[in-house]
Amino acid sequence: MAKQKKEAKTNSIMDIINECMGMGLDTMIFDGEDAALQDDRIVLHSPNLNYIYGLFKMNAIHRFNGKESGGKTTICTYLMGECQRARFEKYGNWDHSHVVILDFERTFDVLRAKQIGLKLYAKDENGNDIKSQPLVHVIRTFFIEDACAMWEKMVRSGQLCATLLDSDAAAPNKTENSADSEIGKATFGASAKACGIVIKRVNPLVDTYHVPFFWISQERANQALMAHLPKITGGEAPNFYASTRVRVTPGDPKEYPTRNGEIIGIVIKIKVYKNKTARPFRETTVTMYFDGGIDEDEQYVEMLTKMDVVHQGGAGWLTFTDPETGELVKLQGIPKMTAYLKEHPICYKKLKEAVDDAFVNFNAKLDATAIEISEEAAFQEEKKELKKRLEEGTASDAEKQAAMEGYITDEEWDKAAKEADEKTITSDEIINEKYKELSGEGTIGDSVEDE
Repeated sequence: MAKQKKEAKTNSIMDIINECMGMGLDTMIFDGEDAALQDDRIVLHSPNLNYIYGLFKMNAIHRFNGKESGGKTTICTYLMGECQRARFEKYGNWDHSHVVILDFERTFDVLRAKQIGLKLYAKDENGNDIKSQPLVHVIRTFFIEDACAMWEKMVRSGQLCATLLDSDAAAPNKTENSADSEIGKATFGASAKACGIVIKRVNPLVDTYHVPFFWISQERANQALMAHLPKITGGEAPNFYASTRVRVTPGDPKEYPTRNGEIIGIVIKIKVYKNKTARPFRETTVTMYFDGGIDEDEQYVEMLTKMDVVHQGGAGWLTFTDPETGELVKLQGIPKMTAYLKEHPICYKKLKEAVDDAFVNFNAKLDATAIEISEEAAFQEEKKELKKRLEEGTASDAEKQAAMEGYITDEEWDKAAKEADEKTITSDEIINEKYKELSGEGTIGDSVEDE
């Protein structure tokens, strides 16, 4: 009786779900593991960033905070360029690679962004810019509420691949910036309240349209008793909605790359304080060059040494086996190693794949499980069809033999190999025995002779 009541309750819940979905509500419902499979993740071309993100989640809010000139906008710009690349690889065109910059600080430089890796225009077959199809749209409205309303219309087009809000502290709101407001008048958290309302409206659209939202916050001096702890602007609401929260700070100036005594880049330190997509509390550093952005080749070499694919010896010697030729290669210094990889693209591709595969996490395992399940179902269906043809006598000899080989497991082959050493069993005998097991008849050869 209790079981019947439980089944009735389950059915009623499903009826309610179906009814709500049929009403045309803006609702998505996922059952069981389907909810995890809805996550849209990409592998970044920066191994150091892959290390802290696992696989970068597209349908999520990512919050960045740190001091001025720490590299927050730079890292976000690089990630937006990666989102453009991933969307182009997925769809084969640039229609879904548009980027929106909500530039409240009025400091975003598109030419610098292009150096870092952001695509300003769609490309033709020869790789040339199509000036009539811009991909980067910098919006500079006065109020954050107006920018949010404009962004909502743009994201519903399905053509956005990333959005950057830079920054919440510089975004005026209508409450504290109305025409009759006084300069310096206390508004008691009007900015934090506006940010909380905006992120509530942003969050469901980010998940629905798989458009990552990069939210930059500033750090200010804390005037309270704990003055050694910086205060983050924008209130607490973004922390709850963000899947990742990262603090970006400049590295040690002594570690900055130089050329002929002149600094040519900076080192950016990144620490993850919150991460719902991979392990939290990881730290890494990224070298950003002024004239070329992030050096991905250098990062791959460093990651290969950490994975022991490349052995690092004394005096900077690097030793590894070329997967293309199988030869042992020995080079001194990372610059020579990167030069060698660029000259041998097949070798470089295989080594990069080894690094990228190391970052495949829970989502990829779910995808692999789904593939295994579908393959097993297809195998069972094919097995039934074969048995039916065997019973009817319509299967050809070649079809029987090919099918029988497919149904023999590795364990059966290993067992037969052991028996073969003692009794000299051939592969034909193994196939015939499997044939007998499934069809209940004689060997394949006997059936052919009967026909």
